[in-house]
Amino acid sequence: SGVLAFFALTPGLPTIPFLTLSASLAVLARISSKHQQSVKDREAEERTPAKAQPDRVEDFLLVDPLEVQIGYGMIPLVEGGPGGDLLDRITNLRRQIAMDSGFVIPPVRIRDNTQLAPNTYVMRIRGTEAGRGDVRPGMLMALTPDEGGQRIEGVPTREPSFGLPAIWIPRERKEQAQQHGYTVIEPAAVVVTHLSEMIKKEGYRLMSREAVQELLDAVKKTHKAVVDELVPNQLGIGQIQKVLQNLLKEGLPIRDMSTILETLADYAPITKDTTFLTETVRVALSKAIAEKYEDEPGKLSAITFDPKIEHTVSDGLTTAAKEGTEFALPAVVVSRIIDRARQMSQNMLAKGFQPIIVTAPGVRAFLRRMLEVELPNLIVLSTGELPADTTIQPMGMVSLEG
Repeated sequence: SGVLAFFALTPGLPTIPFLTLSASLAVLARISSKHQQSVKDREAEERTPAKAQPDRVEDFLLVDPLEVQIGYGMIPLVEGGPGGDLLDRITNLRRQIAMDSGFVIPPVRIRDNTQLAPNTYVMRIRGTEAGRGDVRPGMLMALTPDEGGQRIEGVPTREPSFGLPAIWIPRERKEQAQQHGYTVIEPAAVVVTHLSEMIKKEGYRLMSREAVQELLDAVKKTHKAVVDELVPNQLGIGQIQKVLQNLLKEGLPIRDMSTILETLADYAPITKDTTFLTETVRVALSKAIAEKYEDEPGKLSAITFDPKIEHTVSDGLTTAAKEGTEFALPAVVVSRIIDRARQMSQNMLAKGFQPIIVTAPGVRAFLRRMLEVELPNLIVLSTGELPADTTIQPMGMVSLEG
């Protein structure tokens, strides 16, 4: 299925080699007290430990943007040798994310943590936990086949990214597992897949003001006029940051920074509202949106909203804007909409489609905020951000009736 196809692109699988990627990580080393092992900090592409230095109070105030802490049992995954290519895989992942999204995420700090269980890892963004899992170095994860077939013995587990049933097996049973329809994955690939999925969901938090400034500096080399017009006369770095975070949060690439900045320069004189500005940028990126979500050129399978719901939301937002108040639908209506959207999303998944719902311009952002808590993986698009030649293939309609 689609999930297993994703793993086919993950390093360590026997069928398709991992995408060629690269980026930078560094290796640091740090000596702790006599009661601990030395702690290895690795980052970028450096492969030699830095000189140990005494801890300073100021060091404890620093927070790494992106960090993976590992139990001592996972240290072989970063030390080279068979299955010990975690650093290379993370380096490659950073390159792939940059190619796909246009955002270069910060270097990933890898450090061992003796307070964790030996085979546990914890992913952190700016010091807060964003995910965790367990792997067994020296073994392989085998994903249980969807359909029937002979089962093989192993240690039961769950794949951490998608919650798929799996087992841990000895390396020497790899061929046997593959013959019985299992998808076999290296432990390091399990960690990197989990890291990749976490970044897709939470990576927008890494778009700092410093990162925005770096993007602007790069764009200015080829599009100086629009950068000079926009910053700081029309928008500040923080406002541009919010727009870029909004795009990344919903999985849209920001590779075409010139179009993004041109659009902001057009509409910033009208309003500084970052939600409105984000919606105008999305319209300007319609070709990229179509390329990302269409089933085939010119065709998009999607759920739609009952026009009655759209009109109610549109009228409510207009009235609230005039009165300077916040608009909200009654709780019972919200619950009904979410339940219907969930049911139809599950139907789309069962038919092999990515759950997508399309609504009218002007209400997309509101409906997206309403749905994202319960249905974070449901893509919410507006008809205004789809190319004129895109035909919507209806997969159901969210209605309060029936």
